[in-house]
Amino acid sequence: MEGAIQDEGEDEEGRLPPYPEKDGRSGPYHVARTAIDAGAAITLIPGAGYAIGQIVERFVAEPLQKRRDKWFTKVGEGLRDLQARLQDFDPSKLDENDDFISAVAEATAAATRTAKQEKIEALRNGVLNIAKGLQLDDVLRGIFFGYIERFSPAHIQVLKLLAAPSSSPEMRQKASQMMAGAQMSVLEAALPASVISPGALDRVLSDLHREGLADTNSMMAMGTSGVFLAKRSTGIGDSFLQFIADPLPGQG
Repeated sequence: MEGAIQDEGEDEEGRLPPYPEKDGRSGPYHVARTAIDAGAAITLIPGAGYAIGQIVERFVAEPLQKRRDKWFTKVGEGLRDLQARLQDFDPSKLDENDDFISAVAEATAAATRTAKQEKIEALRNGVLNIAKGLQLDDVLRGIFFGYIERFSPAHIQVLKLLAAPSSSPEMRQKASQMMAGAQMSVLEAALPASVISPGALDRVLSDLHREGLADTNSMMAMGTSGVFLAKRSTGIGDSFLQFIADPLPGQG
């Protein structure tokens, strides 16, 4: 509409601005600042509080702040991508979306506790999928974010293979060479010891089974070709993979 007043938080094209690079009021900043002040209050050495404060500010608070800034930038870039690619996506309505706000709060806490890019990417995808309209109840959303924090990249890789065994060329090739055997042998073809040790793989499978994300109990049992590429992920496992999937597949 002509003459419409442009929102302060949008640029000339109506797109979201980049997330501010500096925000001294962040949660991690105040945690670090409290530690500085507490240390200064109990010290008996004149001037020591200032020296301690400088050390903590430089080597504790600033790295946490930078990590948080990078995280919000990634989320902001993702929201802009959704806005550019999805016709009906309106970021201006997200501040009224309680699910999205809760997801950002949970994911931000987790993002400041890790430097692993695979985890950051999964957290970001979870937030963006909720922004895009993925419906999850509060309990399941919290559980899924918890999985991202607790699981290693190997857990995610194995779960993806169990969800779609036929998607792996190595597993398809191994299955085609077998008349009888265990599905575990087929999985190991895609995950050789150079990628993950047998002991670590056993632990990953146990974790996924315990959490109800995959049914791995009979993978060591002898069977025929019909079971070699059988899907092993559960409904909840598939939902978790959907939650952490790229909301805009094929981008770039």
